[in-house]
Order: sequence, then structure tokens, then C-alpha cells
Amino acid sequence: MRTYAPLALALTLLAGTPAAAGDARKTWDLGMFCWVKVAAAEKGAKPNGHPAHMDPQAVAQALGTVRIPVEGGKDEALFSAEELPALGKAVSEALATAGPGDDLEVLSTRKRERGIFAPTLTVACRIFAADGRLNLIAKETRGGFYDRYRAEGTIPIFDYGTRAQAGKAVISAPDATSLRPDWLALTLAPVAQAPVAPAAPAAAPAAAAPKA
Repeated sequence: MRTYAPLALALTLLAGTPAAAGDARKTWDLGMFCWVKVAAAEKGAKPNGHPAHMDPQAVAQALGTVRIPVEGGKDEALFSAEELPALGKAVSEALATAGPGDDLEVLSTRKRERGIFAPTLTVACRIFAADGRLNLIAKETRGGFYDRYRAEGTIPIFDYGTRAQAGKAVISAPDATSLRPDWLALTLAPVAQAPVAPAAPAAAPAAAAPKA
């Protein structure tokens, strides 16, 4: 995310392009510099398995398993736990409206559970469904553009990663297939359904009154 746009273009990027009447929804705004967008897939990409109908809770659970390495030989979750319910819902709804030639562009900017005085850090990634699995290509796992935005009023032209060329990000998940260090194919776990209460037994018919 090295190319920076002037403030006027930044506002346009934040607002998005207004959809014409009757167009399917294209953007889910989840906060400042946090969104899920349906956008054209990169040129040359094979068709995706869209529209895809994936349970929001299962999507959130799968995204919650993705980890990134951090200093000291440790790792941490790519996404914060508190953002996962809204993110899973938005990704699920976007996949259901996307076409075979679309991807999802996902941006998430937060403190990343590192304390109130920690820098605000950004995740930028590309998500799509293929062969029944949720694919995630990460471009930025802890991008630091926000401080420059606060100081100068400029934001980058965001890059969400590409199939054609591996980026520098490294991600992992215990039950995923690693297609590249920056690319995972996640299998969604089945979501437990709430038990159905047994039907109450029918009331016994009232005894007939004896005839006089």
C-alpha cells in the first residue's frame, strides 16, 4: 500500500460509487477504513464458485482460525475476535450476491488488541469461494497507513493481493490448505443447530358427561 491518493480521491474511495437503482449491493461498511466490497476479479482469474451460500457463523469461525507470525516466534489471530461476527455476516452476504467473475475486497483497520496506545493496523485481503472452500489471499496483515493518514490526510490506493503473484504476507490456519504462504483455502465447519424441543403431547379428550 505505497501509492497515496489526495484527500478528494480518498473521500471518493471511502464513499464508493453510488449504485444505480436496482443494482445489487456492492459494499458493506463496517467502520472507518473497514469494509467488504464486491469487485471484479483480477484479469485472467478462472471463474469462482459464486454466488456462494455460506453460513455467516461458519465464515466467522473459519476467518477466526487464520494466524500470522509476530515477533518472538509467536503468532496471533489475523482478525480481532470482536470484529468476526460482523465480518462473517458481511462476507457471507457478499458471496451470495457475487458473480463468477467477482472477488471480495476486504479491509479492516483496528487497534488489533494491542492496547489503547498501540498503532492502528490494517488487514487487506482478497476473498472468494472456489470448490466449496473459502479462499483468502492476504496482501497486508498489519499495514500501518493510518498514522500517515492522520498526519497528512492521505490514504493509499489499497492493494488486496493477487493470484498471479505471491506477496510478502504469511498466514496459516490449522484446518486449511496452504496454496501459498499468503493464500489459504479454508474449509467451513458445520454449524451446530439448536435442538428442536419435542412437541407437547396432545391433551386427552375430556370424558363425556353421563346421560341423564
